[in-house]
Amino acid sequence: MASTIIRSVTIITGDPAGTVLHDAAVAIDGARIAAVGPSDEIVQRYPAASIVDGRGKALAPGLANCHNHLSRVLARGVFEDQNAPNRPPYSRKGFLSFPRMTPEEHDVMIQLGVVEAIRSGTTLIIEVASGISDYADLLAKSGLRFVLAEQVADRAAGARVGEPGRIVFDSSKQSEGLARIEALHRERHGSADGRLTVAAAAHAPDMVSPGLFKRLQLLQDRLGIIATVHLNQYWGEVEAIKETFGRSPTEHLNDLGYLHDRVVAVHCRCMTPVEESILARRGVTVCFTPAATARCGNSPRVGDLTQAGCPIVLGTDEFAQDMVEVMRLSLLLERVRRGDSQRPTPSEAWVWASRNGYRLIGMDDAGSIAAGNRADLMMVNTRKAHLIPTIRVASAFIHQGQASDVEAVMVDGRWIMKDGRILTLDEDALLEKAERLGRIAWQRSLANSLGVHPPADLDIHH
Repeated sequence: MASTIIRSVTIITGDPAGTVLHDAAVAIDGARIAAVGPSDEIVQRYPAASIVDGRGKALAPGLANCHNHLSRVLARGVFEDQNAPNRPPYSRKGFLSFPRMTPEEHDVMIQLGVVEAIRSGTTLIIEVASGISDYADLLAKSGLRFVLAEQVADRAAGARVGEPGRIVFDSSKQSEGLARIEALHRERHGSADGRLTVAAAAHAPDMVSPGLFKRLQLLQDRLGIIATVHLNQYWGEVEAIKETFGRSPTEHLNDLGYLHDRVVAVHCRCMTPVEESILARRGVTVCFTPAATARCGNSPRVGDLTQAGCPIVLGTDEFAQDMVEVMRLSLLLERVRRGDSQRPTPSEAWVWASRNGYRLIGMDDAGSIAAGNRADLMMVNTRKAHLIPTIRVASAFIHQGQASDVEAVMVDGRWIMKDGRILTLDEDALLEKAERLGRIAWQRSLANSLGVHPPADLDIHH
């Protein structure tokens, strides 16, 4: 049986070989893909299915955003230009602080991020934050697939991640953070028809004590969940770990036994070849966040990590949720870094952006278009000036595609967006509210900021 057939469409399968099928069809039965093949053959096989005309469209696997902080869209246009320095003394003192938001402001920014994610073809998000239980219902209602990575830290109050200097921890924070992860797992793991799962997030080596890392490892093993950690994110982090523990961040976590094949290490920008070999040896997945990387002016050696054996996944990190931009930047930034005009290939970027992300969370039956796989899909309008001629669609979308090309998104066989309209959120009302509340949040924050000079062109009163 099949309830829906998308016919006469170009299919970007997302498999490692970069297979593209022309004038093809996908039959969908419930949450899964029932069949993939030539249009006429699939339509004849399932005569009772409703038909979606895919002429002038490309169907591709939904994109997996493997590192994200949704509420931080509030700081877009502001925080991108106050990145941690790559030369001593590495300090970020004097930077603007992220505004404290009211619950209403926070929920609106979360939903604003979700809207952008859907519009860029995202079907899976790993959301890293503290207090996710407060907005898990909003995430569930979006229809997307989420990994709720509840974040913990026990560094003493007042410290900022990536700040150099000897680290002081506060052990009284440990139990509360672990309890949050366990409670979220108990309440949400496997909820929303299985679309919500839970992970453990250690903030960063300079924010989490050895004792808390060990307790996190025990909790993760007991619950059978994946874990995520910001690793070698800033040079200030590297200096702080060396001063406090006498070794690099990756060596420090390896000595603690924290690195293994159910951990995703995010960023890995300020890293030595020795550390890269440790990650590969331990089977750690590396999340490349190319938009954040480009803003920060330094980049992980993705080619070396790949060659060593680390699976690569992609993430937006913060401020923007555009996974189409992230796919393109992952390819271009790595080519620039390596001085290589041909690698990575578009096929590699597709695998990083979808298939590897799903495999990271234990879903081998998603992230590529094949019979039996989950129907987590996006549909792209290829009748655009920047995509024509459509003689090599998968490559053209990586190099020239835009989020606005995405017209439909499906998760578990359910349309989340169709014909350019998001079906699970009131987008127009949300945009108006987010504009108003965003200005209020920044007005309040800047009124209480002492000794910090915001950008001269900041407009918060219009």
